[in-house]
Amino acid sequence: MKKKLFFLFFVLIFNISAVYAVEVIPQIRVLIQDYTPEISIKSDKNIFFYENINKEPVEISGNTNIKAFDEYILIDSNGKTIQSFSNQIYFKPSENSLMEINQSSYGYTIEIKKAGQNIRAINHLPLEDYLLGVLPYELNSKYIEAMKAQAVISRTYAYARILASKKNDYDIRSDYYHQVYGGHKNIEQDVEDAVKITRGLVICLNDKIAQYICYHSTCAGATENNEFVFFTKPVDYLRSVKCTYNALNEYKQNFIINNNVKIQDIKKTDDPLCEGSKYIKWQVSINLNDVETNLPFDLKDKIGKISGFEVIKKGISGRTAKLKIKGERNEYIVNGDKIRSIFKFMDNDRFKNLYSTFIELSNIDNENIINTEGKGWGHSVGMCQFGAVTMAKHGFTFEDIINFYYKNINIKKIY
Repeated sequence: MKKKLFFLFFVLIFNISAVYAVEVIPQIRVLIQDYTPEISIKSDKNIFFYENINKEPVEISGNTNIKAFDEYILIDSNGKTIQSFSNQIYFKPSENSLMEINQSSYGYTIEIKKAGQNIRAINHLPLEDYLLGVLPYELNSKYIEAMKAQAVISRTYAYARILASKKNDYDIRSDYYHQVYGGHKNIEQDVEDAVKITRGLVICLNDKIAQYICYHSTCAGATENNEFVFFTKPVDYLRSVKCTYNALNEYKQNFIINNNVKIQDIKKTDDPLCEGSKYIKWQVSINLNDVETNLPFDLKDKIGKISGFEVIKKGISGRTAKLKIKGERNEYIVNGDKIRSIFKFMDNDRFKNLYSTFIELSNIDNENIINTEGKGWGHSVGMCQFGAVTMAKHGFTFEDIINFYYKNINIKKIY
């Protein structure tokens, strides 16, 4: 695997009507910088400033600083200043050039939207080009069928966001809260191929976009039902799947999308398909003081000092679905994936969410430390990325991979 796998950890909750074919590739609005007083744009060529996207642009230096004030936005372009009293301004690069913001490079259009003394940066671009900036950060593998599966899933997720976000300032974030998008610098050929070959393909259920589609890095042997992780209504295609070599052998015998593809021999074992991930098993030490700090603010005094924990419900895969936190004055129930954000741990001088809820918590020791053993990385719903790579390595197609992890779906071309 060329780069780390990143994972997505968010559920969309809205209704979307039937998916119809569209004549042009949809545009997507990606939030790349949120609520900051100042943004710098750099480019090796001049860039174009639009106070209104329908008006003639002003050509300015590729070294530009943008700052918000109460009444206006100030553009400082290599010493030349422009005041704009519009709440929305736009920038485009010169031909065959990109614009750099925070060490990431972007093409097409950057919208700067003012909110008081802060601004947001939003990248407007075609959906297919957006995917070129997603795959290198979400799943970049030498096995192209895994990358093609990721392209279809990420396109589905993004298109569902577009349909649901028409009244919002943007469709999707560029970070792990939705799915990671890192711009367009140095896109590799296999990334371009995976996007191009799957152009316009999305996952549907009964001809409706699969609006709850999601995925994660490492399931450690089994994915989970969505209702035990996000505590939403059960979704037909987000059912727990055994992600093991024996389960894959059974799948091979009973259901292969493309019968012309030769599948390599699969070992007969219950080892996880994602055994190649370094997060297949892990140990971390969690400071009790940090857990108390990460409790919802209104509950800290209500609960008092934490004295222990109790697992009161597990999901199909064995993950913790409900955890009781026992306090000196009261108790508090934490559900599903929220457990990960409360049980943060220190790593390289910064806090991280717990890798997964596939955990065993020890008793609190004399130094207020909870030694925790766990398996997997991510919320555990939908496609396991490391498992998908193993399937691709054995010769399964992207259609096979998608149908292994998502049940009763169909793949539809919408443009």
